[in-house]
Amino acid sequence: AGKTLAQVGAEYLGRSGISIRDPGELLSRAQSTSDFPYLLANVANKALALGFENEPASHRAWVRQVDVQDFKTQSRVQRSEAPGLLEITEGNEFTHGNFGERRETYSIATFGRIFQVTRQALVNDDLGAFTDLPRSFGAAAARLEADRVYAILTANAAMADTVALFHSTP
Repeated sequence: AGKTLAQVGAEYLGRSGISIRDPGELLSRAQSTSDFPYLLANVANKALALGFENEPASHRAWVRQVDVQDFKTQSRVQRSEAPGLLEITEGNEFTHGNFGERRETYSIATFGRIFQVTRQALVNDDLGAFTDLPRSFGAAAARLEADRVYAILTANAAMADTVALFHSTP
């Protein structure tokens, strides 16, 4: 909420009855097996999620997100639409219609970057720039997701039936 990492840490320790005024000592405690490793991880995770969720992503309106447990090739099966309905005139019977199905496959990949922040940079961070880094990475992840989705769409690749996604044949 507009606070630097040092301010968040000082507030947390203050609630535990520990008063630290020196940002260097505070950060040393945070980087050790320390007083608040879970707090720092929680703050970073929340900021990462917030950055991801707040990034505009028009593709989310027309794609479905699924959980994937591993990196093996995944399959998704889809049933066709219901067959068109036919008028049944007086004295005639209903006729059978058919459904079809298709399967598409995909796999997931890992993307990431690391960055290094020195202790001195954290101590001198009076603008909260480094506490904003996880949110920036969350936004970058959302942009990558959108880029990958739209790249698949615009590639007009052949589907499992060997026909391009967009084609002119009936």
